Amino acid sequence: GREIQKTVADSLHSALCAEIEAKGLTDHFNILNTEITNLVTGARFMFAGFKTNITNIKSIKKLRVVIAEEAENVSQNSWDVIAPTPRYGDVRFYVVFNPRFEDDPTWQEFIAKSDDRTLLLPIGYQDNPWFPESLERQRQRDLRGDAGRYAWIWEGKFLKISDASILAKKLKVREFTVDHSFGDPYIGIDWGFSNDPTAIVECYTKGKTLYIRNAAAKVGLELDDTADWLLSHV
Repeated sequence: GREIQKTVADSLHSALCAEIEAKGLTDHFNILNTEITNLVTGARFMFAGFKTNITNIKSIKKLRVVIAEEAENVSQNSWDVIAPTPRYGDVRFYVVFNPRFEDDPTWQEFIAKSDDRTLLLPIGYQDNPWFPESLERQRQRDLRGDAGRYAWIWEGKFLKISDASILAKKLKVREFTVDHSFGDPYIGIDWGFSNDPTAIVECYTKGKTLYIRNAAAKVGLELDDTADWLLSHV
């Protein structure tokens, strides 16, 4: 599953169906629109978005394997519920994601807290034997652009400001105190969705200088938590 899954087309359903057919095992499976059942073992594949099905997932008995796609978008609330849920023998989590920020819930849960039971497999475009020419052309274009975004998209690095960014060479970190001469603040908010973070900035203009007093961003922010999070960062 993934944090938000509007239709089964967003899941691994079609890929599993294609693999079953390719191996000539169609007679061994009962394939429905929302689940696939192995008629020999009774094992069942279910496809659901974590955010809107969290209660149903928690109530599943004998849940043994959890596959999370685009897991950089999975919220802390989802992991808090899903992680303790599997309770039948040995449980495996397959978490596939492209890191964005170090404080993202998925990075913290599975990388920062990893132990000797965790298998970490960095995978990039170099490991794809079917990497198409069209994506190689795109990679080359990105390589000539923002180095920070290139490292994030193609090398699995955290998304950071690079020298190629619009304001990067003009940014300076300085301590300053806001007084009446700064006037009223400008508050900017960018509402996040999917893998885009919700972001807020509190800034002032004085003379020809833009002063940024507070700035924060977070991926996977729950709607009910948004107001409190925003207020706590300005």
